[in-house]
Amino acid sequence: MKSNKHSTVECLLQFRDYLWFMLKGVKFMKIQTKWQGKQAFTAMGDSGYEMQMDVNGKGCRPTELLLAALSGCMGISIMTILKRYEDQIDSLELETDGHKHEGVPSSFANITIMVKVMGTIDSKHIWRAIHLAEEKYCTVSNSIQSPISFRLMVNGEEVPTLA
Repeated sequence: MKSNKHSTVECLLQFRDYLWFMLKGVKFMKIQTKWQGKQAFTAMGDSGYEMQMDVNGKGCRPTELLLAALSGCMGISIMTILKRYEDQIDSLELETDGHKHEGVPSSFANITIMVKVMGTIDSKHIWRAIHLAEEKYCTVSNSIQSPISFRLMVNGEEVPTLA
C-alpha cells in the first residue's frame, strides 16, 4: 500500500502536468487500463464508461475500438458542422473498414469510411463537413498516421467527392 506522502506527491505531479497542458491549450485526458487475465483488459476514461478489450472474443479488440473511435469522432464532428441542416437529415451512418499491413510493425495500411446519409440535404454540404471534420475537428483522424479515404452515399446513391 502506498503511503499518503507518496500519494500526495503523485497527485501534485499529476496536477502540475494537468496545469501545463491547460496553459498550452491542450485538453488533458486519461485512461486507466487494467489487466483482467490472459489477454483481457478493462479501460475506463474520464467519462466513467468501461470498455472491455479481449482478443479472444470476450470484448472488443483494440483495433476495433480505434476504428470505432475514428468513426464516432468523425460522426460527431460531421453532425456538429451540419447542425443547421439537421432537419434535412433523416439518418447518418458511418461504415469504417481498416486494412492492416501484414507483419511487424502492425498498423493499418489504409482506412476507408463510407458515410451514408438519408435525407434532403445537398451532398456538397456533407462533403464540406467530411473534409472539415477530418482536417480540423476530429482529434482521432488527426492522430492516426494511416491514410484515410472517404466515400459518400446519399439516399442510397454514391456521390463523388467535390474537386
